[in-house]
Amino acid sequence: MWRRGQSSLVLVTAAMLAVRVLGETLDTRKRMVGVPQTLEDVILTNFIETLIDLGDGRRMDLQSVSTSESLNVQGSTASISVQLSKVWIENLANVTRVTAGNLDEDTMLLYEQILFSSLVLRATYDITFPAVSIAPQETARGVLRMVASPTRVNMTFHLDADFLPDDIVSWEAEILGSQFESITGLTGKTYGEGFRNVLYDVTRNYIIATINAEVKEIFESILDEIAFDSK
Repeated sequence: MWRRGQSSLVLVTAAMLAVRVLGETLDTRKRMVGVPQTLEDVILTNFIETLIDLGDGRRMDLQSVSTSESLNVQGSTASISVQLSKVWIENLANVTRVTAGNLDEDTMLLYEQILFSSLVLRATYDITFPAVSIAPQETARGVLRMVASPTRVNMTFHLDADFLPDDIVSWEAEILGSQFESITGLTGKTYGEGFRNVLYDVTRNYIIATINAEVKEIFESILDEIAFDSK
């Protein structure tokens, strides 16, 4: 489980304040309509402050990744190897709610959408096409930067009897627009266009995987913290 530094007093204070504010919204059913918006504000505030702890909200270092993809060249299909290394993602703190959350009081499920306005993934890549039939082997190496703008996350929280989050029921990231801001190392390559297309898919999928794994884990830690501080 991902854990932030213990020195982040701001996060703990925000979470404790959130519990008090949430409690105040439960006095009457009329005031209960404030629960989703208040809860969302607290979760996003904690999330942004956590990213600031990680590096001013600008960058999160990620693990290298290796994969294989199919590429058809001159009538021959080969499995090419792709590696992304020295990877980081930027601008995670540029996140907002898409709309006010929708709370189903019968199931205690809170439906939420958030939007990352301009995620940037930077990586060094290595890509190799093996010799197949008459198609010669070729390799390329360079640096790429992909902008995912925007990226939406659809999520569902389950709330307990005190209207506090106790579980993430569903979480799905979706990139609504993406392009390479820059990519080096492909000029003059025989398979340059094919390499670019493969790198586009691999990089885009890695951004989605990061949001669905590492970023989701941060949210889970924040929910655990809010629930813990309310006891």
